[in-house]
Amino acid sequence: MTEKSLDELYSRPGFMLRRAHQIAVSIFESVMADLKLSPTQFAMLYILATQPGIDQITLGHVLGIDRSTTTLVARLLESNGYITRQVSAKDRRRKQLKLTRKGHALLNKADKLTALTSEKILSPFNQDEARKFLELLDKLTGSLNSISRTPIKRQPSATSAAD
Repeated sequence: MTEKSLDELYSRPGFMLRRAHQIAVSIFESVMADLKLSPTQFAMLYILATQPGIDQITLGHVLGIDRSTTTLVARLLESNGYITRQVSAKDRRRKQLKLTRKGHALLNKADKLTALTSEKILSPFNQDEARKFLELLDKLTGSLNSISRTPIKRQPSATSAAD
């Protein structure tokens, strides 16, 4: 076996992305510690604020998570009183989700804190580097989305749909 260096491992894109994800989640969880909110829970609440009544399956597609994770997180949010889940009148196999008042209040608090998360994650960069970094991440995730185990199916935003 040839001599290996840890620098080879540490410089691999997959390793660096996994590490960046760990750091981003750690920052998010520390900022949201008082709210006891995970990144996935926040994302679900955010999507429900933009698309009230979205069904649970579509929510998973929009978020890029599998059905079982979507169900687990939705049940937790429901048991905490942040969302309601009701069987769809159009398709009894689907559950429609909506934020409760308590969910809206939590999302409003959390939404203000996410700016701190973004600032901390982007703090190693100057403004131009941060913009370029986000553009490159968008290019990477957009270009390779279709090969993901759970590709994101982007939905038009409420503002663009009204235009």
